[in-house]
Amino acid sequence: MSFADIINSLIGYLQNFSYVGIFAILILCGLGVPLPEEPVLIASGYVAYQKITELVPTIFVAMAGILLGDLAAYFLGRRYGSNPALLRFSKRYVTTRTLSRARRFLRDHGNRTIFLVRFMPGLRMPTYFLAGSMGVRLAVFVAYDFLAALISVPVSIVAAWYFGPQIDEALKFTGKFHRVLVVFLAVLVLYWI
Repeated sequence: MSFADIINSLIGYLQNFSYVGIFAILILCGLGVPLPEEPVLIASGYVAYQKITELVPTIFVAMAGILLGDLAAYFLGRRYGSNPALLRFSKRYVTTRTLSRARRFLRDHGNRTIFLVRFMPGLRMPTYFLAGSMGVRLAVFVAYDFLAALISVPVSIVAAWYFGPQIDEALKFTGKFHRVLVVFLAVLVLYWI
């Protein structure tokens, strides 16, 4: 299934469930459901373009869903430690390999990892789980997670809203934005090291 097919399916869903749908899907993404946030955010922006939802409330609802999903992963880590029996439901998607990569990244780069993994698909949920299990302070976790979401969420939603029915243009724009951001962040990480 292509990104465009996923986005079209999400648009149909969000046209029916609007804000509640955005919120629910993004919480599930934070818990490791194998659906990248990007198509959800693009579909959310398109639904705002269609005036089914309003742009600013859509951004706030998406931020809330993402942050609550991330907090859920963090608190599961706090509760179940670094060997998660609870993750049986997502064992297919969160492998021992991704957990060990996330652990190494968190150990090597500290709290900045919480910010950086927002832009690295596949590592976010295991890293946030491990942040909880490794005792990262809640205030630190929320601050870094919020700052990262404050960059990624509005850019994706506004791009889809701005480009309207030209969803492929919104995807190109957000893809370029994320690539530039990842390069910038990589340079920052090298500087920190």
